[in-house]
Amino acid sequence: MRDILKNFIKFDNFLKMQILIIACISFNWSLIIPLITKLQGLLWATSMISVYLILQKAMAFIYPYFQSLKINKAYALLIILDIIYTGSLSIFFINIEIFLYVEGILMLLYGIMINVFGINYDTYLMKSYDSETFKSLQYIERMAMALAGIMGFFVVILIDLITHDMNQIVITFIVISAIVVIIQIVNYKRFWRNLDE
Repeated sequence: MRDILKNFIKFDNFLKMQILIIACISFNWSLIIPLITKLQGLLWATSMISVYLILQKAMAFIYPYFQSLKINKAYALLIILDIIYTGSLSIFFINIEIFLYVEGILMLLYGIMINVFGINYDTYLMKSYDSETFKSLQYIERMAMALAGIMGFFVVILIDLITHDMNQIVITFIVISAIVVIIQIVNYKRFWRNLDE
């Protein structure tokens, strides 16, 4: 553990920023996942949830069609999907069932892009950094995702205990999503826009 943290200190600004982004995204998604899971369980039949899960797994067969997509374009598409997802949350306040279908479709698209990006990102890192740096980065990213996820789930618990209001969770998610999108745009402009694979 100590060696991993020593390596973190040596990371360049690009790697440190990517860890921050991953932590922000993980925190953000941990705010909405409990709510989506609860609503799907309440409003969708088990067979419907199974179809949705099958579709999520089947998306793996679409990834190869995007293998020529440049990493910076994949990252830009992820930001666009985040903006669309954040905007789609307004549907929650109009019709929860329609929101769940829109959310499901967006998550399928997001699943494709995050995996295409992830494969290209790992390939880029392996070409650009030594194996020890890559290995340390992998551990630190997973710890950052776990810590941010735990913090997000605790925020949901607190909101639920204090207000018992799902709307408050969605509003919190919208605000955090907007902040995360801004951070991602800064990250894109600073590191990804002109990234040479």
